[in-house]
Order: sequence, then structure tokens, then C-alpha cells
Amino acid sequence: MTNLRIIPASVIHLMRNFNEADLMFRAGRRLFSIAAILMIVMAAAHTLGFAGNAAKFRQSLAPVGPEIQGAFWALAWGMSIIFSAIGLLNLVVAASDASARLLRALRWTNLVWMVAFTILCLAYTVIPPLILGIVVDVIIVADLILEPRSSS
Repeated sequence: MTNLRIIPASVIHLMRNFNEADLMFRAGRRLFSIAAILMIVMAAAHTLGFAGNAAKFRQSLAPVGPEIQGAFWALAWGMSIIFSAIGLLNLVVAASDASARLLRALRWTNLVWMVAFTILCLAYTVIPPLILGIVVDVIIVADLILEPRSSS
């Protein structure tokens, strides 16, 4: 009988050694990591909500041409992918030995794009991501206010 590995070795290593997770939540990175996790939660919520209403969207898009439909679907699914990617990238940086300067730059970058996203949700009255967007914005602002001052 062969030994089939369903779980990749890197995941097993992470499960055995929680050091990477500990690094993400050490002092000065907790709020940064929480905001990153909430970005991933937003991606999951968007995917679930969007997939649950796919038939309704198809019906609404029926009168437009296939090019417009394709653009709509690519943008809609792309949002889930991009939110997941940004959240994961932030977690990778949080778990690394990144400098305080890099983390500060990422905090400001996250604040700019998340505020822009929140304003977009407000402008189009899309309530669920608006609420989560406000929560993430507040966490990022708190992170900027409470971040440890360091010369690195």
C-alpha cells in the first residue's frame, strides 16, 4: 500500500510548528494581522454572496452582449481573488522579519485602498461590504495610531 499525502508537507510543518502564526500576532503586528484576516473573510463572504446570487445576475445580464457579461464576471470573481491575495500577502509580511518601515508603508497602503473600497460601497449602497470595510478601516487606523515607534 502506498503512502498518499493529501496534506502538503508545508501545511504539516505549519501545523506542527506554530512559530509562523506566533510571529503574525506578536506585539506591533496583531492589528495588522487581524485586518489581513478580515480581508480574507471579506473575500469569502463576497464569494458566498455572489455565488448564491449567480442565477439572478445571469438573468439581469441577459440583455447585454457576451463581452459585457464576461467583463462583469471577471471583475466580480476577481474581487474575491484580489482581496484574498492582499490579505494573504499581508499575513506573509506579518509573519516575516519585515522592518517597521515596510510594515508602516503597508499600513498606509492598506488604509488608502480600503478607504477607497469603502467609499465605493457607500456610493453604490452595498451594505455588507460597507460594514466590513468600515471595520477594517477602523482596525487599520487603530494600528497606525498604536504602532510601536522604531528606527528599523
